[in-house]
Amino acid sequence: MGRALVGHLLAARHDIRLYNRTPGHAAELVASGAALATTPERMPSEMPTSCSRCCSGPPSYAR
Repeated sequence: MGRALVGHLLAARHDIRLYNRTPGHAAELVASGAALATTPERMPSEMPTSCSRCCSGPPSYAR
């Protein structure tokens, strides 16, 4: 679901920064224009404006 949603946002020319524990899984979206965050904790500090996150990982990733 997340990949499709981000794909639609990229198609609508939104700036997207994402994080994936396995960066290779995000390669298609990065090739389409998304930026890859280095860690989930750094995502907000790496964004020029506000962002929201959806996490499907362990509870420690959801803040």
